[in-house]
Amino acid sequence: MDQMNTGTSPANEVEMTGKVGFVAVVLLAVVLGVHPSGSTSLYDDGRAFLDHVDGFWIVLHFVGAIGLLVFPFVIDVWARHLSTPSARLAGRAGAISAIIGMGVGMVHLIGSDTMTFVAFRDTYAATAGTEAGEIGVDLLLRLHAATLAAWVTTFYLVTPLALGVAAFLDRRLPRWMPWLAWTAAGLQVVALSITIAEGQWTTVSEQVIFRSGASLFLIWVLVAVWWMRRGSVHPAKRSLEV
Repeated sequence: MDQMNTGTSPANEVEMTGKVGFVAVVLLAVVLGVHPSGSTSLYDDGRAFLDHVDGFWIVLHFVGAIGLLVFPFVIDVWARHLSTPSARLAGRAGAISAIIGMGVGMVHLIGSDTMTFVAFRDTYAATAGTEAGEIGVDLLLRLHAATLAAWVTTFYLVTPLALGVAAFLDRRLPRWMPWLAWTAAGLQVVALSITIAEGQWTTVSEQVIFRSGASLFLIWVLVAVWWMRRGSVHPAKRSLEV
């Protein structure tokens, strides 16, 4: 009855969500691609890190945060249209994780990675070279590391892990789909392990491993929303036969 009143069918819901999700994935991929590179040397030099915080940095992080807002909605719609109850359950777990990850990501992108750095930049300029200034920038960079680790854990590790289980339990999806998601999650386990061992993000853990895992996850979501743009969370039958 609701579908008759609104004129919206399940296929239309999936199609519209896929189109919105496609834009969100592209936005986040652009942010990931053009984001200034971090490195161990930058984290060891607070002044060099704070020099990144300019107008481009601020706009980039706000754009990324806006794109991030769409992901829980897209994943929830994807999960609700899977073909088995067990797959839908695992998919909804991924949607819940994405909601938490989105919230943590907003704190990281807009909070510690933008507004906190903007506010601290002026403070550090006045205290540079002093013990208080050096301690302050060290604490700030450790806060940045902590919020990034929390975001990576919830959004880039737990979410693709759950979505991989959902894809595995839905026999209408290609068998490579869960393994792509699990590989993306596994890379984040490695990245976080190195970061915890080193006490800070490093060139290898952030620039190589984290970004590789994040890119694989975005490719996974891109494939999912591409199919959704055609009105189904499943690929065309001939794609499954390849």
